[in-house]
Amino acid sequence: MNVGRVHGRHLAALNVRAEASTLEAARSLGWGLLRFDAGYEGRGDRIAGAVRGQKRPPRALYHEGAFGIEPIMYVVGPSATDVVAQTEALGSRL
Repeated sequence: MNVGRVHGRHLAALNVRAEASTLEAARSLGWGLLRFDAGYEGRGDRIAGAVRGQKRPPRALYHEGAFGIEPIMYVVGPSATDVVAQTEALGSRL
């Protein structure tokens, strides 16, 4: 994930389906969310640029999909165990 390019401590990511209920659950946990365009061309640079504008790195990045691209949320964190724990907390709110 290109969050690590800007915030080097974010080295792990796990993807989940981005639905209204998932986004609502993430917000209820107080997560910082960053929405990005689903298009593939230049995606890494767009994400890195958006993350650079944040004081703190987001807990999750998401897009709402496009033709042939499923909506997705990437839960990011410093380690795989952190990301799994955060995703479990998200799941408990669904």
